[in-house]
Amino acid sequence: MEKTIDSAAASVRTLGLSWPLLVALLTLLGVLGIVRPDALLSDADSYWHLAAGRWIFEHGAVPTTDPFSHSMPGMAWTAQSWLSEVVLAAMYGAGGWTALAVLATICFALTLSILTRFLLARMEPVHALLFVALAAGLLMTHLSVRPHVLIWPLFALWIGAQVNAGEAHRSPPWWLLPVMWLWANLHGSFTLGLLLSGGWRWTPSWPTRLPGGGMPRSAGSHSLRWRCWCRCSRRTAGKGCGTRCR
Repeated sequence: MEKTIDSAAASVRTLGLSWPLLVALLTLLGVLGIVRPDALLSDADSYWHLAAGRWIFEHGAVPTTDPFSHSMPGMAWTAQSWLSEVVLAAMYGAGGWTALAVLATICFALTLSILTRFLLARMEPVHALLFVALAAGLLMTHLSVRPHVLIWPLFALWIGAQVNAGEAHRSPPWWLLPVMWLWANLHGSFTLGLLLSGGWRWTPSWPTRLPGGGMPRSAGSHSLRWRCWCRCSRRTAGKGCGTRCR
């Protein structure tokens, strides 16, 4: 009986619609139908990343020196976005400029969909959609064919899963470690994810103190598991740059 009531309440709450899917579809139609694909290619760095991806394909390795500089050729270079550059070059080879614009739009739509799902678990649809619209407006100013757009869905997954874990008084799921590996190879902003993963242990969702001022015994094991998980995520990120392609 309780399950029936809960399912009925959930149906009313979302008006019978899959809001995350609807947000993703509207985003895809809105960007691809209104914004010209070449508008996402207005950043000159897009072409530089594309050239780097081609170089990696041709040489079968991640560059350690800058092969493109005219004024400082051969300077040491850490290709922190090598995997993004490979993906961009592969997409361009498969479908040209249109494929690159579609890829960036899909990442944008997927990010908003993940955010919608996260917010719907905490508030009514009208409020969740308002915050999603605000997030979309902020992200639109940075929407282009560049590596940082490819990690937007990973960032949303990373933060959402850790907030969920903190609220449930448990360590984050282990499936997030491959997410960190991808992030570390796609863009250098993975360091932000590592920094935030350490901070979630001290959120207000921490177990309530005992009457004498001490912490429950479970709090110590919770902290230990989270520290272990953070250490594993740092080591996973350390496997990032320098991976050879063959």
